[in-house]
Amino acid sequence: MPRTAKPLTNTEIEHAIRRAEGKSKKGRSFPLWDGQGLHLINRARRFHWRLKYVRPDGRENRLALGPYPSVSLAEARSAVETARRQIRQGIDPAASRKAEKQEAERAVTATFAKFAKQWLAIKSPGWAESTRRKQELVVNGYLVPALGKRDARDIISREVVAILRKMDAATPALARKAAGAAQAIIRLAITEGAREDG
Repeated sequence: MPRTAKPLTNTEIEHAIRRAEGKSKKGRSFPLWDGQGLHLINRARRFHWRLKYVRPDGRENRLALGPYPSVSLAEARSAVETARRQIRQGIDPAASRKAEKQEAERAVTATFAKFAKQWLAIKSPGWAESTRRKQELVVNGYLVPALGKRDARDIISREVVAILRKMDAATPALARKAAGAAQAIIRLAITEGAREDG
């Protein structure tokens, strides 16, 4: 069960910090409990919010909510409400946060530009110089500017076709090369596990 505590005030927090820093003899000692498992801890005079909670599987855990005063008392309480909602839905907030972080990191590393660069590095040693120049032109000059920052998992055929149609109007030969390159880059993303086949 969450620890029962009298809700904190900003004044109480400031008094406790001054006491911890040796500037006052008044104030409560750390950790400072606010209720609902929310507490403020002192780690070498750096103050951090934590949430003590019980995971859906019954094990106790603590969730870091950020440093004080960057995260205010009101913001920490809001974060607790969000975490408590997740717990009521059977979601472990710490596991959810970890999954979100991993997804964000994967999105950054699974960009079309990353796989385009990788594909060129793999293929170019076997190409003639003229082929290498043309492939780099279609990839770096047309495909990457349009799709480079996108997560390779989210790109759909219609988007690639729109790029190829614009190219085809001006340079049909390059459009055909771009079509092959785009298909090969997406295939590489599938092979690397960044995208489902199909």
